[in-house]
Amino acid sequence: MKKKIVVLCPGLPGRYCDIINDTAVNYGFIVSFCDDSETALREAADAEILYGQSAEFIRAGKKARWICAMSAGVEEYLKPGVIANPDCLLTNSSGSYGVSIAEHLVMVTLMLLRGQKTFMREMDQKIWNPDRRMRSIKNSVITVAGTGDIGRNYAQRIRAFEPKEIIGINRSGRNPGKMFDRIDTASNTDRYLDITDVLVLCLPETKETRGFMSKERLDHLSPEAYVINVGRGSTLDQKALTQRLSEKKLAGAALDVMETEPVPDDDPLWNLDSCILTPHISGKMTLDCTIDKNVRMFCEDLVNYCQGKRLRYLVDKNRGY
Repeated sequence: MKKKIVVLCPGLPGRYCDIINDTAVNYGFIVSFCDDSETALREAADAEILYGQSAEFIRAGKKARWICAMSAGVEEYLKPGVIANPDCLLTNSSGSYGVSIAEHLVMVTLMLLRGQKTFMREMDQKIWNPDRRMRSIKNSVITVAGTGDIGRNYAQRIRAFEPKEIIGINRSGRNPGKMFDRIDTASNTDRYLDITDVLVLCLPETKETRGFMSKERLDHLSPEAYVINVGRGSTLDQKALTQRLSEKKLAGAALDVMETEPVPDDDPLWNLDSCILTPHISGKMTLDCTIDKNVRMFCEDLVNYCQGKRLRYLVDKNRGY
C-alpha cells in the first residue's frame, strides 16, 4: 500500500494542490485532498502525514508520523489525547500569516485612533458630527508584545506612519531584524506600559503567556491607551479589560481573539463603542500570499521529511511553539 498524505483545506485552489501533489509523488506518496471533515476523518485513519487545521482531524490520525498544522498556534493539538503517537513530529505554519495579520493590525490601529467605529454608527443614524477628536500614529509610542513574524511585519509597516517609538517585548531580549527601537524581555513589560499609546499583543499561547496582560498590568496603562490582541485570548484578562473600557479607563480595544469564541450574545463588549471585535479572521488562509507561503513551507518540510533531515518548522512540544 502506498504511503499517504491527507490534506484538509476546503477550497484549496487547484494550483496549490498540484504543487503538493508534484512534491509528494516524487517521494512515493499519494495525496488525498479533502474538502469536508467527514471525508478527512476517514482518510486520516491510515495516513502517515496530515496537513490541516482541526484537532478532530489530528485525533483521527492514529498512525500519523508527522502532523503539519496550517495554523501558527498549536495549543489545541498539544492537549492530552489529540496526538495519538507520542513520537509524532509536529510542525506549524508560523511565518505564513505575518502579512495578513499585520495589515489587519494597521487597519484596527487607524480605526481606533481615528474613532472609525463611532463614525460608522453615526453614519447609519445620519448624524453629522465633524467636531470629533482624532489621534495620530505619528509621535505615538507603540509597544508590541511578541516580536515573531507577526510583530515584525507590523513594526515594519507601522513605521511608515512615524510613531515616536516602537518597543518590542519578547522572551529573549533580542531585536530580530532590528525592527524595534527598543527591545526588552517579558519580565520587564511593566516599565513600558505607562508610556504606551498602543499596546499590541501578538503572543502565542504557552504556559508563560497565559494571563500575560493581567488586571494589574492593564492598570498600568494610561486611560488614553489602546489595546489590540491578535495572538490568543488566553493572554489577556478580558473581564478586566471590559471593566476598564466600561469605566473609560482605557481609550479603546480591538480584539480578533477572545477567551470564548464565538463571543456570547450577552457579552458587554458587543455594546462598547470603544471596542472593535472581529471573529478571529486576521490570519485566515484568505490572501494568495498566505496560501502560497503556507503550502511552500509544507512542501519544504515534506522534502526534508522524505530525505531524513530535520524539519525546519518543527514545534517544541514543551514550549508550545
